Order: sequence, then structure tokens, then C-alpha cells
Amino acid sequence: MNMRLMNIILAVSVIGILSGCINAREPISSASEPSASEPSENALPGMDTLVFSSPKNDFKALDSAGSTELEMRNYRDMLGLFDKLNYTPEAWQAGIREIPRVYLPIIGDRWGSSSSKEITTENKKRLFFRALAPLILRSNELIMLDRERLGDIKSAFNKNTPLDQMDQIWILKLAKEYRLKPEKDELTTSILDELWLRVDIVPVSLALAQSAEESGWGT
Repeated sequence: MNMRLMNIILAVSVIGILSGCINAREPISSASEPSASEPSENALPGMDTLVFSSPKNDFKALDSAGSTELEMRNYRDMLGLFDKLNYTPEAWQAGIREIPRVYLPIIGDRWGSSSSKEITTENKKRLFFRALAPLILRSNELIMLDRERLGDIKSAFNKNTPLDQMDQIWILKLAKEYRLKPEKDELTTSILDELWLRVDIVPVSLALAQSAEESGWGT
């Protein structure tokens, strides 16, 4: 799946059936899967990229600076927004594989109670995949930021360079997030090597397929 996040002039927060969207600045390049070989520069200064360890960081991770909120009254508004951003199957078939930074982290109550019954299966799939893809790509960007910092710490550790306190706290937090438990909170080469294997991007196609299967296309 060849796609990458693109810069867009209009950043949006979508409120209603699907809500939440924030603009970020730099795209990540891609081959068969999104590639994040170049580190992203769109983390906010001082932001902890380990967003899942603290719910208050979730919206910071979506880079809320400079966003514009738009109210989506129904799924037709949502599809209209995608059309306006040239985020359509037709654009994809034409070879435009860029994904706008439209982030939709919340599904409102109306989705299940009324609108879901009105949406055709085809439109439901279009909405679902196009809503999830930017979130997955953004998550991969944040993972690559963590991987870059992990690489710096791993390199310093292997050279016997003393780690500062902030790096020690961060790496132990990262280990906990990836379900590793260093004995007595002591870093070892084996822990860092295992983290290096685990802290990596998730294939977009895999994440989309699994999320569709587990959520019934978001319903």
C-alpha cells in the first residue's frame, strides 16, 4: 500500500459523527508501505511521544497547532470534505497516493444510533479506511521519533557513555510501554536490543485490515 501523509493548507477538526483533526507539517515518504527513514519534525517542543502512556497526550500527538474546526453534520459532509481534499478512490486510481492530515480519533454516538443504518457498505468502507489511514500514518511517525531517540541512547550505551537522568527515565518508560521489565530498572544490552526489534512501524495494510475486522467497519 503506497501512501504518505501530505501537507494541506486547511487543517480540520471534524466534530459530530467522526471528530478530531489536526494539521502537521512534514510528510513521510513511502514505498510499498509508508517509510519513515527520515525523522519527522512535527512533534511539538517537549512533547512526550509515548502518547498511550498518558491519555492527556493523545491530542498533542495529533499536533493541534494551527488547526481549524469544522462541524460534520452527517456522513455526507464527511465524504464531501474528503472530496474537497482530493482524498477519493478516483484520486488513488490516478496515482495520487498522498493522505491528508485529517485525524478522526473520536466516533460520536450518532454513528451507531442512526447514521450507520443509512450508509451503504461501500461508503462505510470508504469512510472507515480514509478515517483510519491518517491516524495509522501519524502513529508510525511518532514511533519513528521514539526509534530515533532509542537509537541514540542505544549507541551511547554501547559506547559506555553515561546516560542522563531524563534518558534513563524515558527508556524505562518505553520498555514498560513495550511490555519489557528490566530487572531492578537496570538497563542492559539485551533490553535495548529487544526494544530495537519492537519499536518499529506497523504496516498500514495490516493495521487497516485488523481494525476493520475487529470493529465491524467502525460500527
